[in-house]
Amino acid sequence: MPNIYDARYRVTVVDASNVKLRYEAFDNFCLLDSLQELNLSKNKLIDDFVCDKMARLFRNSKTLTVLDLSDNPLITHRGVETLHRIRSLRKLIITGTKAAKYPFIDLLVILFNDVNPNCEIVI
Repeated sequence: MPNIYDARYRVTVVDASNVKLRYEAFDNFCLLDSLQELNLSKNKLIDDFVCDKMARLFRNSKTLTVLDLSDNPLITHRGVETLHRIRSLRKLIITGTKAAKYPFIDLLVILFNDVNPNCEIVI
């Protein structure tokens, strides 16, 4: 990392796993236009509302390809549904969430892949 601001440096990977992020913290992600991978696993406070906010923040992203939401027990199928708006996603990890235990998760994956056929959802 440079000691002073340098416009050539870009944040491409953020590992924010197990840091107890709250809804308001996600406003700080809005200017990460080069972000490729975002690990939000084991954040017990992340829920469907955060998923919706991320979907809105990254809906125009051309770079975000991997989103790890594993072991966030408050995320349901409703939160996962909102993430279809992130068209650049290639891998979405939802193991350990309520969504992964949703009885119709296979149908949700099919519907998600209708909108984003290049995205692999890891259950």
